Amino acid sequence: SSGINAEYMVSSGINAEYMVSSGINAEYMVSSGINAEYMVSSGINAEYMGTHQTSLAMEAFKGKYERIAAENFEEFLKALDVGMLVRKAATISTPVMEISEAGGIWSLKTSTTLKTMELKFKLGEKFDETTPDGRETSAVVTFDSGKIVTVQTAKKAGQKSTRSVRELAGPDELVYTMMIEGSDVACTQTFKRL
Repeated sequence: SSGINAEYMVSSGINAEYMVSSGINAEYMVSSGINAEYMVSSGINAEYMGTHQTSLAMEAFKGKYERIAAENFEEFLKALDVGMLVRKAATISTPVMEISEAGGIWSLKTSTTLKTMELKFKLGEKFDETTPDGRETSAVVTFDSGKIVTVQTAKKAGQKSTRSVRELAGPDELVYTMMIEGSDVACTQTFKRL
């Protein structure tokens, strides 16, 4: 039903059972135009792909994006107790987000004409972070179901914890959703690849 030629995969020595048990989404591979014949003839090791699938999938996010739309952003900032002047500056700016990686350390860099913020992390490892709005948090970034998920847990009582999700809505569009934990306050920003 997914258009995968299992007979071909088996005859080519591709271990479909291993792929499924490793969480490799064969349907995604076919819909993305990944050529299994080429993979085998090139000596690509499916086992390696299984263990490194997260890094391979994260590769698709690398690049620069410019914000083209923001929904509910000012309300979101207000709920985080961000002052009016900073809220106005944040909502009228046109930030550029750059996603890169070097030696297993990922970087999410957001730049405006006024400020540049950079978040550096290793997937799945907790780290301390001071958010742009000044909250001291314990943060962790994971890659889950094709999405970059950041959870920032406030260290001080009374401060808010947030969760953000970055996902690709096509090859050139990134959707960035931010939520305040324990509330229904959320905002969505849309970025276009530069």
